[in-house]
Amino acid sequence: MVSKCIIFVGVFIIMLCIGKMINEVSSTMDKRKKSVILFIISFLIFLALFVQMKQDLALVWSGGMAVIVTVLEIVTEKYLPF
Repeated sequence: MVSKCIIFVGVFIIMLCIGKMINEVSSTMDKRKKSVILFIISFLIFLALFVQMKQDLALVWSGGMAVIVTVLEIVTEKYLPF
């Protein structure tokens, strides 16, 4: 159980870093396209993680986590530009 939590937190942090990389690399894209790309990537990554962990309702959990990552990226982009 502890190892699943560590893996989950690690993937969550990696997804936030990927969001920052997408933000830096694609400065010419509008925010909606960046958010959609981040949502799709994080959805697929979390889906693979939850399926590997044999989690019930993997689609729902991965969708929820993708929304959380995308919203956090939008909020940090707006209020904490670094």
